[in-house]
Amino acid sequence: MLKRTKPSHLFSRPLLALTLLFFLHGGHNACAQTAPTPGETLFLTWHDDPTTTMVAQWLDLGRLPAAMPGTSANASIALPKLPDTLHMDGHGEDWGTQGLRLDYLAQANGQWPDPTGFLATAKLGWTSKGLAVLVHVLDDEATESPNDEALWEADSIELFLGQGLGRSRALQIVLAPGIDPEHPKIRAQTLALAPRRMPQDLVVQAAAVKTEQGYTLEALIPWSNLPEINPKLNATFAFQLMINDVDGPFEKETFTWYPDTNSYANRHAMHTLRLAQEPDTTVRLMVKPRLDEELNQIVLDLGGEPRLIGETVTVQSGSKKLGSVTLENVLGFAGAVMPLPTDAQGTVPRVDAITVQLDDRIIARNLLPNSIWYVDPTPQAATVQLTTPTQTDPLAYASEAVPFGQTGWYVHRVSLTGLSPDTEYHLAVPDGVEKEDIQVKFKTAPATLDQPLVFAEGGDVGTSDAVPLLHNQAAAWDPLFGFVGGDCAYANGVKPKKWLAFLKHWHDNMVTAEGRMIPMLAIIGNHEVDGSYGKTKENAPFFYALFGPLYPNKGTYQT
Repeated sequence: MLKRTKPSHLFSRPLLALTLLFFLHGGHNACAQTAPTPGETLFLTWHDDPTTTMVAQWLDLGRLPAAMPGTSANASIALPKLPDTLHMDGHGEDWGTQGLRLDYLAQANGQWPDPTGFLATAKLGWTSKGLAVLVHVLDDEATESPNDEALWEADSIELFLGQGLGRSRALQIVLAPGIDPEHPKIRAQTLALAPRRMPQDLVVQAAAVKTEQGYTLEALIPWSNLPEINPKLNATFAFQLMINDVDGPFEKETFTWYPDTNSYANRHAMHTLRLAQEPDTTVRLMVKPRLDEELNQIVLDLGGEPRLIGETVTVQSGSKKLGSVTLENVLGFAGAVMPLPTDAQGTVPRVDAITVQLDDRIIARNLLPNSIWYVDPTPQAATVQLTTPTQTDPLAYASEAVPFGQTGWYVHRVSLTGLSPDTEYHLAVPDGVEKEDIQVKFKTAPATLDQPLVFAEGGDVGTSDAVPLLHNQAAAWDPLFGFVGGDCAYANGVKPKKWLAFLKHWHDNMVTAEGRMIPMLAIIGNHEVDGSYGKTKENAPFFYALFGPLYPNKGTYQT
């Protein structure tokens, strides 16, 4: 059994009325993604009187167009029940014919697999104890990372489990098989991706064996790692599987099940699994949408196992047939490109999920990346609802949406006024993708200082892997607010994904043990500006989009 080692406390808590906590800075952009959502970037800040006003802000890509009717019927994939007697020895012989078969996994970069050097298949299932995973890897050269804190850099298997698509609570498990002679034992790295709200003692049972052509790895992920998952029939959770390979000086190759690799940052880049008795598909083929610039049309790229060459498959969304296509021989695998049908106005309806059928058998269920459907996003107001624990009728506020530089993203801002001092409120914000609202809990400032005032203060934050740990230390003190005195995201006015990562770190980790979101106060620094010192507001488009309206006629300072 492999267990995560808990980090030691950076410092102990003294009894002080006023506490200053300083953050460190690092330059690594740990979690970039292309489609920000409220569920990842929502944060609170103060404006004017903090006893009676709170401002909620988030980044968004705009509203998705309406989905094709019935498309949600394909959104979950049945995960079959396996016996509790399954033995995790790395061989997988007791699986037999059981499990959800993933017979074809695709390279995330769009390239076709190399059947002589790197190939992978997998099986999935569930028991009352946890999620079971069996992976067979063809690998002609074993190269594993020497860094126990970065196993994903070389030969490894990554598993992502989350409470649901787009939800913050998720965990990442990275397993290095121990096949490399330099690293002869299996190693595990477990990461709670929203650690303030998750168990810290993450556990995984895993074993691997070397084969003539590569290795086989078997793992059981106990349900205790993610308490939100109730291991009963029809329970759902988010999941992604990635297999990494490095051969000598060549770049890392990655096979994925969901057709994207940024599950670490984007909780929508995963499939939804539903606990069932039997599987409802065998994954023999994968589908990914893309905008074909020559055709100026969204098409589906289909790729599948060699046995499908020459077969004609039918692609459906819900009960609607999107089309049929014959799979051709592409470098020894089955492949095809299928344009999506358009309506009378020439618009492609949004397709969230599809099935692919061969005769009467389903050979693929695919969730599709949302970002492809944002063809011409426009800023639209979102309505949020505010309640107190004793108030039953919520108050409605509409957001203001303004461009976030030239990114195509928007900043949504809601100013909540007329609040009571030292009072807890609940805010419901539509997340733009999921049906459920995002629930946020916050507290206004007290009108008097009868009690000690605790806040977190620092600067030079950045987006390194150390930032969540430091945020968690700060949040553990239950501060009333957090102050960032410049050099927030180190975006230098030209790197919007840095802001995305910075806000995501804050959203996931600057939360108290009781679930209260900690407001941010931010001041501009030279690393918010393209060209550093002596420039204009136009050289700091991201900072001013987020904080400029909070400093009317005051430059960039506030009292």
